[in-house]
Amino acid sequence: MLNHLLAFIATTLLVLCMLTPFKKKHSRLQWLNHHVFYAIALIVVALIHGIIAGSHPAMLSGKMAWIALVLLVILAIPHQRFKCHSFRKIHRSLAILTCGLILIHIVYALSL
Repeated sequence: MLNHLLAFIATTLLVLCMLTPFKKKHSRLQWLNHHVFYAIALIVVALIHGIIAGSHPAMLSGKMAWIALVLLVILAIPHQRFKCHSFRKIHRSLAILTCGLILIHIVYALSL
């Protein structure tokens, strides 16, 4: 039960992270301004979800998705510091890859 709750929270945090680029500058959606907090919370919740899940068959796809997520956050650090457009392209591409891996993980876990 707790594992399913953590999976739901992680999915919600992922959606919040993915909605942030679509926010307009002067939008009323102030809760989308916490992109960094959502990303860090997603890493922590996903790690706890993976630990609680144990040796489930979807563990391998979950590890790959979590590693891609951590890499995405680590590569976001120079993006914030240098404000270079090439970092933005790398960050977006890795975000799409991470979402794809998470989607594969969810589909695989639900098919078992």
